[in-house]
Amino acid sequence: MGLKLKNVLPVFVFLLLASTAKAQTVFDVTSAKYGGKPNSDITQALSKAWTDACASTSPSKLVVPKGTFKFLGTTFKGPCKAPIAFQLQGILQAPADGNQLPKKDTWISFDHIDRLTISGGGTFDGQGAIAWKQNDCHKNQNCKSIAINLRLDFVTNSMIRDITSLDCKNFHINVLGCRNVTFQYVTITAPEDSINTDGIHIGRSFGITIDHTTIRTGDDCISLGDGSQ
Repeated sequence: MGLKLKNVLPVFVFLLLASTAKAQTVFDVTSAKYGGKPNSDITQALSKAWTDACASTSPSKLVVPKGTFKFLGTTFKGPCKAPIAFQLQGILQAPADGNQLPKKDTWISFDHIDRLTISGGGTFDGQGAIAWKQNDCHKNQNCKSIAINLRLDFVTNSMIRDITSLDCKNFHINVLGCRNVTFQYVTITAPEDSINTDGIHIGRSFGITIDHTTIRTGDDCISLGDGSQ
C-alpha cells in the first residue's frame, strides 16, 4: 500500500498543477511593464513580476524567456492567492562574487508557497567557481556562509520540472519544511572538485519525490537532514 501511494502522489500533483495551466495569466519579465532585457540585471523586473503574479486571483505564470539574464537574487514570498508557475526558459546568472548577493547564504528562495511549478527548460547558473576556491567549510567550523542556488522553504503540493541547476556556490537545492513536492527531469551539475555542492538536501520534509533526475556534482547527490519522512 505504501508503494502504491508513493507512485500515485507525483501523478496526482502533476495533474493538479496541469489542470490550472489553461487559465494562466502570463507575466513576462521582458514585457514593457517590467522592462527586463537579456544580458542585463533583471532583479527589479523579476521581483515586480513575481509580486503581481503572486497577487493574481487566477492561476498565473511568470516567464523569463530565452536569453541570458543577470539576477542578484531575492526571496519569492508567498502565500500566493492562486497556483503560480515560474517558467524559466533562459539562463539566470548569479553574481560570480558572492559578496554582491543580498543574502550571503541564499541566491534564490521560494518561501511559503502552495501549488508552485518551476519549469521551462532553463538554467539557474550559480557561477560558483570563485566561491569554491574561497570555501573552507570542510575544515573550518566558523567559515562564512556561502549561497545556496535554490531554497524551497515551506513549499507544498508543488512540481519542479525540466530545469537545470549549474555550478552552485554551495548546495544546489535545499528543501526545508516542504510537503508533497516532486522533482522530475531536473539536471544538477558542478565539477567533481567543487566543494560542498550537494545536489538536493532535504530537511524536515514529507512526501518528496525525485524522479528521472540527473545529478553530477562535487558532493552528495541527495542528502537527508533531520525530521524527514
